[in-house]
Amino acid sequence: MIKKLNHQHFTYFYQRMKEEFPPKELKSYDDFMDLLIEGKYQCFAYYSDDDHDVMKGFALGMLTSQKFFWLDYLQIFSENQNGGYGSKFLKELLEQIATNGILLETEVVETDDYNDKRNKRMRFYDKFNIHKIDCRYLFPCTDGTYIDTLNLEYIPPKGKDIICAADFQTAIREAVGCIHKALPHAQSVMNQYINTVRDLQINYFTLEEVNLNDDEEIAAIGKLIYETDPYVYPAFFDNNDTLSMKCAKAMLTRQTLFNYKNIKLGKINGKTAGFMVILEKFPENNYEEMKQAMLESIGYLTPKFEHAMEGYFQTLNYEWEGIQIMSLAVLQEFRKMRVATRMLNSLPSKNTYSLACVKDNQKARDLYRKCGYTFKFEYPGYTDIMCVELVRKGK
Repeated sequence: MIKKLNHQHFTYFYQRMKEEFPPKELKSYDDFMDLLIEGKYQCFAYYSDDDHDVMKGFALGMLTSQKFFWLDYLQIFSENQNGGYGSKFLKELLEQIATNGILLETEVVETDDYNDKRNKRMRFYDKFNIHKIDCRYLFPCTDGTYIDTLNLEYIPPKGKDIICAADFQTAIREAVGCIHKALPHAQSVMNQYINTVRDLQINYFTLEEVNLNDDEEIAAIGKLIYETDPYVYPAFFDNNDTLSMKCAKAMLTRQTLFNYKNIKLGKINGKTAGFMVILEKFPENNYEEMKQAMLESIGYLTPKFEHAMEGYFQTLNYEWEGIQIMSLAVLQEFRKMRVATRMLNSLPSKNTYSLACVKDNQKARDLYRKCGYTFKFEYPGYTDIMCVELVRKGK
């Protein structure tokens, strides 16, 4: 539950803010009070539905003339963190206050440390389909300088498809003129980047189950299976992704590792963009089921079927830790949209997950490390290419 508070409550908030935020990013107490008394700058507190007397956290910001809410500060008190209050608070802000979406600053993340606060914050905001606004954002500091290590981001309400640059520019001018009015250099800093703001296409990410009645979705899964690994499945399907798409329905409906119950689909604006194959245990009859799926679909076994089946799956004869992500892939046209990151971060943090990748695939390993996966061991994979098993421990 959200409550709007007045400036008389701010003294307590300010003490908590000094514990959390860097001094250069924190306005003086008097500046905050002036903003709150003036009225454009607002303070909202969050209370849980089952306890209306104990405040869980607060947000400070301003509502622009176009109903963007510029989220200046958001804090869930340390004693209330990891209870889901931040998600509930942001959801209510979107529904009740920020009818045109939320604008906010986030730190540029240059570390792969899963437990780094900046990574944690981005995983949190990812739940709300956060989008980076294309501009070279600069933040004016209280000491007369500015920093360029923040991104300006946007959290859209449901139903938005595009935000034009002019709307963002108007909101930025209003916010800077209000929030940073005590800083003489704020306007000149803003002028350095305001004209670099571009239109923003909104891409909504969802994680969904497989729909066996959707032929387009099944074809996309067939292509994703083919693209999972540059060695195994091209050999398996004779370097022909059309065969993979033809076999997809049978693989999904038979008791193969690609059975539809094992698959989660990452979608962008309702279109299949990526998938994960998640197994608690390896299917006992996978070899025979894959064989029958291919015979049922195309009427013959490809020349390297036996070699790929034996050469690849025999390398997986170790016991994995927790739940295994057997396959993960993103279609080419949806890459650089953070689909893989969002799929991985959507998995329950309480569970332990393992996955494997080629040892020298540094791009993939960097992604997995940022999502919390650490090295467990290495082993010779299909065609003796060295692979690594990675694990993310559950909480």
